[in-house]
Amino acid sequence: MTVTEGSGARTDTVAVEQLTAEVFAPFGDVLEPRGEPLPHVYGDTMDVYELGLHECDVETEFIVTRYRLREPRVLFLERHHQITQTFIPLDGDPLVLIVAAPDAPLVNGLPSLDSVRAFRVPGDAAAKLHRGTWHEVPMPLVDDSLVLLTSHHGVTSGWAALDDEQEIHKDESDEEKLNVTDRSGVVLMLDLPDEG
Repeated sequence: MTVTEGSGARTDTVAVEQLTAEVFAPFGDVLEPRGEPLPHVYGDTMDVYELGLHECDVETEFIVTRYRLREPRVLFLERHHQITQTFIPLDGDPLVLIVAAPDAPLVNGLPSLDSVRAFRVPGDAAAKLHRGTWHEVPMPLVDDSLVLLTSHHGVTSGWAALDDEQEIHKDESDEEKLNVTDRSGVVLMLDLPDEG
């Protein structure tokens, strides 16, 4: 992590790492095609992904989101205890997942910023988060990236409404979304990989 002092909030930078099953294990599982593509009766081929155990205490929803390019800043960190959330690129575009382990030490309610990691998820892979893994909404590397994610109604119904502190606190619906800069005094930026 790189730290820059300036007027107002301090700026920290998180480098984006390549996603591998080993380095991502504290946060979740990497989903990649298993073996060679299989033939399909119509002459097509199928890539088979092993999802592993998807967990949810309530009915699962599938959300398709088209993410726009945005400033590479970590505005919020959120977590969910009732679901293992999965992010699947649909159009082959890579994305960045910003995460901290479920058991990361907390400072003012947030995981300590030195425990925050960022991973480049290739467009032909996906990532499933463990319950309670802190994360930011995926950061697209290509404008209008289409991503399928697992959710549940309590989470999706709470996404649009920030409270007076610019956060979301809905314990009954499993939504906890905390403002990084307001809680830490730090502007947390990503050092995005060059996609050119």
